[in-house]
Amino acid sequence: MQLFPRKVVRLLKSRLLILPIALFVVYLFNCAFEKYQIRQVSQGWNARTAFSLYTPIEDIRIVQCVKWNPLCRPMSQFTRWIRSTNDLYLGKHWFRKAFIFVKRPDHYVEDESIVLEDMYVDPESGTSDLSDGYHYKGYGLSVSYSTEGDICEVEVLHGKDAREPRNGWRAVPADFLGTGYDVILTVRPCSEPATPAPKVLQASEDRYIRFDMDREDVKIVQFSDLHMSTGPGVCRDMFPADRKEGCEADATTLEFMYDVLDSEYPDLVLLTGDIVNGDTSPDAKTALLKALSPMVERELPFAVIFGNHDEEGDLSRMELMRYVQQVPGSVSLFGNVSGVGNYVIDSPGKFSLYMIDTHGMSPQGRHCPGYDWIRQDQLDWLKQATIDHGGNPIQMAFLHIPLAEFCDVVDMKGSYREACSATKCDLGTAKLLKEAGIQVAVAGHDHVNDFCGYNQANHIHFCFAGGAGFGGYGGHGGYIRRARIWRLNGAQRLVQTWKRIEWPLEERRLSIDPQELNLDV
Repeated sequence: MQLFPRKVVRLLKSRLLILPIALFVVYLFNCAFEKYQIRQVSQGWNARTAFSLYTPIEDIRIVQCVKWNPLCRPMSQFTRWIRSTNDLYLGKHWFRKAFIFVKRPDHYVEDESIVLEDMYVDPESGTSDLSDGYHYKGYGLSVSYSTEGDICEVEVLHGKDAREPRNGWRAVPADFLGTGYDVILTVRPCSEPATPAPKVLQASEDRYIRFDMDREDVKIVQFSDLHMSTGPGVCRDMFPADRKEGCEADATTLEFMYDVLDSEYPDLVLLTGDIVNGDTSPDAKTALLKALSPMVERELPFAVIFGNHDEEGDLSRMELMRYVQQVPGSVSLFGNVSGVGNYVIDSPGKFSLYMIDTHGMSPQGRHCPGYDWIRQDQLDWLKQATIDHGGNPIQMAFLHIPLAEFCDVVDMKGSYREACSATKCDLGTAKLLKEAGIQVAVAGHDHVNDFCGYNQANHIHFCFAGGAGFGGYGGHGGYIRRARIWRLNGAQRLVQTWKRIEWPLEERRLSIDPQELNLDV
């Protein structure tokens, strides 16, 4: 005997089949609508419209819903709310997700439109604990409104160790949002210019960086493979092994960076790839900004190139470079050939540094397994760049993934603990470097290689920086993290280099493996 008539059973089955289809359609609609809003924001960044990053924010709301809800956004005035952040839980909560939405006036009138003026966070507060003039928005967030509001962007950074070094941006006072996760609100006032979309920045940037120095001697600190994370990060391959207990990778890396910068007082800092450890950076901007903060705090100019791990998080190379250019002290460029970060740092009469993007993994795994290769248009650009800037006495190239020729050297000084991780599809980069007059080429990527040697076939000094970050691998017989330092003197055609090691602590201020590279061989 059937409990329900067959017609009822068939009706229930059809309804149950329609429900997931309907939810999926709603999900697709919401995704398409959010992409439309993002496109409007990127196209209207310089006009005071509801989608413009120059229009003050009228209101803010934190929306939390179950993870499978396809329409997790404010329903009232649906089309006016723009999602301002990624999931506040970064997908880690087993059944919840939460986002911050902002709303801007349709027609903003200065000194007349009522907009967001201020906000603070106190997870212990509620509607009964508000300061005068403030309104409670949930999760510890309270806001005030007036016609003099000056908040144009709101973002979040993740982790108790997050830092906000960008021009004009500031972390909202008090504690983390009351979501149970470490989330810091950060805001940009309208008085600080908005950063355009990457393509707009790329189209308007200079062809090269001019780096003027009054004195002849220039000192450069090079950090490679920092492997910063969203949150504290996990220390890998600690040496000695008993240091691993209680170790936080990013804090340990930053402490080492501070010590090197304070010991060397450099004129320029180079970060040569794998700044972000993509696998542990669901919010890559948090990891990136954390890595850049030591230079900002010490008011040091810095330049970056990216490695194979940087864009394995939630941001592309273009998006990462957009954040880099928001940070004071950056002398980095997008470049206008394949990849991101092909540019020249030119110090007239002293040196030319050619920054080259080596990309990541090969896009043609069957025909060219392993790592990507430097493209022909990059080589053409480099050839022309060395013609334009080849008059300086010191010519150096910096890249992340090495060429095979890096491990075919004589007069080697330093550690050689792993095979060179080069692309199998190189287009003759070393030969072009030779023809272009590059005297020194420096790579990262191979964390436990930190040697310099001379390649006789191409008459180039090839060097490795060595890994500096504790979020990346070490090991290989007890490798100690390190940084490479360069001293350049154009008048004397002098290139000197040495390294500083992270351990033992009492030896951090001692230099090891000093070398003077002969540019006339």
